[in-house]
Amino acid sequence: MSSRKKILIGSGFPGGAACLAPVAASIKRTGAYGLSCVCTALSKGTFELLNCPAEICSFENDRDAFRLVEEKDPALLISGLLGEFETSMDYRLQRAARNLKIPVLTVLDSWMHLPERFVRSKDGSGFEYLPDMISVMDQKCADKLVHHGIPSGNIAVTGHPIIQYLKEKIYKPSSFTKTTWVFYSEPLSIVYGDTLGTGFNEVEAFSMVIKASRNEQNTPRIQVKEHPRHSTLEKTGCLENPQVELVDINADPYQLIFDADIIFGMSSSLLVWAFLLGKKVVPMLPGGDSDWQDMNILIRRNYIPNANTQDALKKILDSEIDSSLQDKLRAELFWHRNTADECADLAYSLLK
Repeated sequence: MSSRKKILIGSGFPGGAACLAPVAASIKRTGAYGLSCVCTALSKGTFELLNCPAEICSFENDRDAFRLVEEKDPALLISGLLGEFETSMDYRLQRAARNLKIPVLTVLDSWMHLPERFVRSKDGSGFEYLPDMISVMDQKCADKLVHHGIPSGNIAVTGHPIIQYLKEKIYKPSSFTKTTWVFYSEPLSIVYGDTLGTGFNEVEAFSMVIKASRNEQNTPRIQVKEHPRHSTLEKTGCLENPQVELVDINADPYQLIFDADIIFGMSSSLLVWAFLLGKKVVPMLPGGDSDWQDMNILIRRNYIPNANTQDALKKILDSEIDSSLQDKLRAELFWHRNTADECADLAYSLLK
C-alpha cells in the first residue's frame, strides 16, 4: 500500500476546472502525492480538455459529500468556490473537509464577485468559514479580499494556473484563410442585463458584431462559442446567418483563441487570456456606473474601452493593438511565472 499523502481536487463548474486542472497536472508531474479529481457532468468536459481525468460525482446532500471525502481520505482538499452555497459541489466539498479537519486550499477562478463567495457569519461580524489558504490571480484581488475583512494570512497571490497551461500548450497553426472573429456567449447577461436597467444583453451585443462585420472590406467568418452552462444565442434565432458558425459546445475555447483574428465577448475571462496572447479583443458591456463594469478587468483597469455602442465598437475595430498594454497586463498577471506550479507549491505548504 502506498504511503504517499493524497490530495483531492474538485469543482462542479468549468471555471473552477480551468483553475484546478493545471494544478493537478503540476502535482502529478512530481509523483510525490496520490491524486483524485472529482467533478460534475458540467465541469467534466473542461477537466478532460485540460488533460485531467476526473470522476463525476453527484451529491444529493452534504452527507454524500462527507462520505466521498471520507472515502478518498485526502490529506488536503483543493477546490474552487463557485455556485450556490447550499448545493454546489465546491461548497459541499469544503464543508465536508472542514468537518473531517482536512486543510483546504481554494483557488479563485476569476476577478468577479470575490468577497461574495465567502459566507458571512449570521451576525455579520466575520465569516462562517474560511479555507486555510485562498489562491488569487493578482495583487488587486488580494487587496480587495483584505478590504472586505479576509485576513491577509489566508491569501496567496499565485496568478491564474491556466496561464502556465497556455504557455506550455502547443497549438496547431490555423488553416483558415478567411478573417475569423470569435464571439464568446455570455448567458449571465440575459439574467442580469435587464435588472440593471440597460436592456443590454448578449443578443444586442451579437447583433452589433454582425452589423460591424458588414462594414468590413473582407466579410469575416464569425464563430460563436456558447457557454457550457447555458446555450442562449442559438435559441433566439440570431445565429441564422451564412457567415456565422456555431461551434460545438465542447470545442476547445483556447484553440479558438489561437485561430481567431478578433475576440468578442462580455465578461468571460477568455477575453483576458486572448489579450495576453496578443489578440485584438473587443469587450462589450452595458455602460454607466453599473455592476457590469466590475465583470471585465480589461475595461475596469482601462486596458480596452467598452464597446457598448456601435460607434465605440467600430473605433476599437479600426484601432491598432497596443502591445505595450498587453505587456503591462502580462506583468500584472504573472505571465512570466509558472502559475500552476506556484499554486501547487502553496498546496504542498499545507501538507507539512
